[in-house]
Amino acid sequence: MPYPEDMKRFELKDVQHEKAQEIERLAQLDAERAQVEQRINELAITERTLARLLSVDLPESIPTSGDASKRKKPDGIPTIYVMAVTLLRERGVHWLEGQEIVHAIRERWWPTADNNDISPTLWRLFKTGRLAKQGTKYGLPPGARGAVKELGEPGSGVVSVQ
Repeated sequence: MPYPEDMKRFELKDVQHEKAQEIERLAQLDAERAQVEQRINELAITERTLARLLSVDLPESIPTSGDASKRKKPDGIPTIYVMAVTLLRERGVHWLEGQEIVHAIRERWWPTADNNDISPTLWRLFKTGRLAKQGTKYGLPPGARGAVKELGEPGSGVVSVQ
């Protein structure tokens, strides 16, 4: 027996509503996870600092279940340098906040990355002169701003600085 048309719409709306609730719940869990990861990172920094100040050796840390898979940059994604340059070029800006770069890399290329997977590399790229830095913002060094070319497939939007 076929469903009446009203019943079909009612069931579809129920499914759509439930899906929207689950998407919202997932966003809340993601935000909570990010807060917990940030707290763990802060505690690890504090632990290392205290150990150094107290001249105490820390035992080898016990890896957590997510550490091994999360810490390694996945194969097949561009380098952090190429990702940062791509973001700067696509957005048509000279500077992006470090956290903006981290967030955009997570969204586009590396969903499991955390701040400690990307920010230290941005800093090293600044220290070696491949990126410029103003406060908490990163950009291309002045001489490199015009020397950008596409990498990969035409139209891929992945760029590099020569």
